[in-house]
Amino acid sequence: EPVDLATLAAVAGIPRVRLLRAMKRETGMTPHAWLTDRRVRAARRMLGRGAAPAQVAAGCGFCDQSHLNRVFKARIGISPGAYRDALAG
Repeated sequence: EPVDLATLAAVAGIPRVRLLRAMKRETGMTPHAWLTDRRVRAARRMLGRGAAPAQVAAGCGFCDQSHLNRVFKARIGISPGAYRDALAG
């Protein structure tokens, strides 16, 4: 489920700015970038098992298939469909 930065900071018991800095220091990414990275990693696993991009988008928390396509291509360099096809050989 979506969790906003204010909620994360409240759970951690620290101000939002401090949470952002701590996350960046520990992971090298902001919370949003970290979450996006986790979603792309999950998408890669699902695509590797032959799942359809639309199914992957829904299963990994992307708004829709075009959102998956944009983010995946920006991070991996190819579209999710091309990635799946390349793994299928």
